[in-house]
Amino acid sequence: RAHGGGRQQAVPTLTTAYGIIDNLEIGLGIQRINHDQRGEARVRGFENLHLLTKFMVIQETEVLPAAAFSLDVSVPTANAAEGLSTGKSDQAFTFIMSKLHDLTGLDLNLGYLLVNSPRGAKLKNRLRGGIAAEYGIYPGTALVGEVFGSSRASKGDKNEAAFQLGARYALTPGLVFDAAAGRSLRSSGASV
Repeated sequence: RAHGGGRQQAVPTLTTAYGIIDNLEIGLGIQRINHDQRGEARVRGFENLHLLTKFMVIQETEVLPAAAFSLDVSVPTANAAEGLSTGKSDQAFTFIMSKLHDLTGLDLNLGYLLVNSPRGAKLKNRLRGGIAAEYGIYPGTALVGEVFGSSRASKGDKNEAAFQLGARYALTPGLVFDAAAGRSLRSSGASV
């Protein structure tokens, strides 16, 4: 539910990833959305296809956290006329640190989104960041929480900050289900 009225819905992102060599994985991701905000045209359909890669630079030890870099390149496959895309490719660079201790974990993400803004759109490159904690109830099941934010998307917009609380269940080591609910920490954004 958007603060200004209407709703924002998104099907969970469909992603597949494959480890091609030690410490390097590649993947694809796509998401379907349904945005019906007061005073704006309805937007419904699949967003751009994302080409993903992640490279682990430090393996976790007893003292050091695991560290990795990721690159997410959006391929303009979505319909720009329907409002699902700008028709341009964007690139997101993210530095990831993770530390696990028994069933408890802490994650930190810091990133930069390089926006290829169409002429006249005034979209801005964005700084993004987040911190998440995981508390294991028993192996394979955990409670999770995160706080995240990003700089404004375009001139005149507000910076974003939000939180989510949820749970994670690993059916198998390769198949994990997540569910969460959250809300914006600012007067803009969405609440659930």
